[in-house]
Amino acid sequence: MTVTTTTTTTWPDDLADAFRSFERHFAAGDFDAIAEQYGPDAVLVWAPGERAEGRAAIRAAFEAAHARGAGLTMEPRAFHIAGDLAVTSFVITFTGMTPDGSPVVTTSTEVLRRGTDGRWRFEVDDPFFSA
Repeated sequence: MTVTTTTTTTWPDDLADAFRSFERHFAAGDFDAIAEQYGPDAVLVWAPGERAEGRAAIRAAFEAAHARGAGLTMEPRAFHIAGDLAVTSFVITFTGMTPDGSPVVTTSTEVLRRGTDGRWRFEVDDPFFSA
């Protein structure tokens, strides 16, 4: 098993593509495409103490946030790859989520699995893991 660890923003193209396409889909409001980027039994911790489990619930969580005017930017921090598993971390800035409009900046943790089709899919997505 090959293990790759880095703290730079030079990520393998296939892993970086998973995050770039996530940002594009969210900005475009393409929630079906976002849901497909998650495993069937994936877990999203959308806010501290609030979990969405499975693609349908995850789709609904992102759609509801987008409808409230939420936006996000993701700045890569680090990743580890062990075989077909990856753990990643970003600094994420959410906009449009607080009553006063102030941005929420948090450090995320994600676990992804590479499928037999070669695509990385989120299995655990917690933007507030470090909170």
